[in-house]
Amino acid sequence: DVEGFPNALVEALALNVPAIATNCRDGPAEILAGASAEEIHEMTAAPAGVLTPVGDVDSFARAFRLAIDESLRSRMVGEGARRVANYSAAAIVDRYWQVIGRALAQHERSRARRIHPAA
Repeated sequence: DVEGFPNALVEALALNVPAIATNCRDGPAEILAGASAEEIHEMTAAPAGVLTPVGDVDSFARAFRLAIDESLRSRMVGEGARRVANYSAAAIVDRYWQVIGRALAQHERSRARRIHPAA
């Protein structure tokens, strides 16, 4: 019930495919629902796809039936396209630069305190 970053899930969203995923501990709920896995306990039609409990084969089968609903599928595809933009190379590079910038600023503050300690 653990997965690293779910590349296939993001790739499906990028291809405008309605996503169905098991709600394993890290990844799918954050991507499809904008929530943590602990917040979702049953089959859920999330904004960008359908989440099912890990190991619940019946829920997984019901999720496929749910995903054939045209209006729901259309909504999930639209939201999925919006969410997948958060994982583009440009978005990830921007986040790395933000982290690097904060680390450099913190280093400079720490360095300044060592050079000019408070009286």
